[in-house]
Amino acid sequence: MPMQRPTLPDPNDPDLEKTLHVANGDVVADLLAETDIRGEVLVWRDVLSEGPVPPDLSLVNLGAARARFLDERGWMPYLAARADLAKRDSILSFVPRLRDELVLWFEHDLHDQLQLIQILDRFGARGPEKLRISLVTADRYPGIEPFHGLGQLDADQLSGLFPTRSEIGMDHCRLARRAWQAFRASDPTEIERFLGEDTSALPFLAPALRRHLAQFPAADTGLSMTETLTLRVLADGPLAPVQLFLAVQDLEATPFMGDLAFWWHLERLAGGSQPLLRLADGGAFVAPRPAREEDGTPLFDGPALELTQTGADVLAGRLDWATLSPPDRWLGGVHLALGAPLWRWDPGTEKLVAPGSD
Repeated sequence: MPMQRPTLPDPNDPDLEKTLHVANGDVVADLLAETDIRGEVLVWRDVLSEGPVPPDLSLVNLGAARARFLDERGWMPYLAARADLAKRDSILSFVPRLRDELVLWFEHDLHDQLQLIQILDRFGARGPEKLRISLVTADRYPGIEPFHGLGQLDADQLSGLFPTRSEIGMDHCRLARRAWQAFRASDPTEIERFLGEDTSALPFLAPALRRHLAQFPAADTGLSMTETLTLRVLADGPLAPVQLFLAVQDLEATPFMGDLAFWWHLERLAGGSQPLLRLADGGAFVAPRPAREEDGTPLFDGPALELTQTGADVLAGRLDWATLSPPDRWLGGVHLALGAPLWRWDPGTEKLVAPGSD
């Protein structure tokens, strides 16, 4: 029986599939639908590397906070996002009672690892009980170089990974629970403390969380790692937005950011009274909305972007972007804003710098 997108399951339905597959996005979900692997598929949609994931919110209230953020960014209307997240969470809550196996299809990058620990956190208190949980993941694939994720595979290649899935036990769930709590903490040093533990049970988690910490403003420039890479690319000359996105992706050891999130970062860099980049034709940069062509490419082929003199000065460390344009954004459970502690990241030591430290 081919996979179908699930509705809320009826426990009395004799045809209810006993395996639920959770995919990291629609591309993988569509590929799974082309295979002969039995089960239903659920897409875990959210961009947890962006926007608020504060501590001490219930599951319902966290969903509302995430839906508001997605709506504010123009990525998904509030009511649609709220309904999608609530339905997703409800389906997962049925799993231990209705399914025999939960199969997680997640990649090794920051985006997917955050989704993975969010899911496993649900089982970290009492374990998966009689439910079998398994994980399909890979950071490489023969003949595909560079390999960024499961979406690069065809249906046959993806199907071939299914027998290699590894079983997830209580130790994995407890580790994910601690990671999720650290990610949501208002003090980001909780993540550093977590990284001092043995995280080998989830081997891609520690590098992903270190990449998350590098999104904090750098100690010398006030730029996040994404912003630093963007300005470095533009220092070599103007580029169209799509070309800039691809060039920055190439510089990432493990790319994790989608195009919509990247446009949002560009909009901030191009805004304010002292922008770090600008459109070469003198127009205002506005992040595009998620209208897409048939091949999934954003409808965004605007004029080239170029570095401003202020951008060059910030990149060189002569000016501090966090001082010129104080951030107002969330990184997990940390809100970087006026009046809030300004945590920074030292790229040299790869450590957080406490607010007020030299």
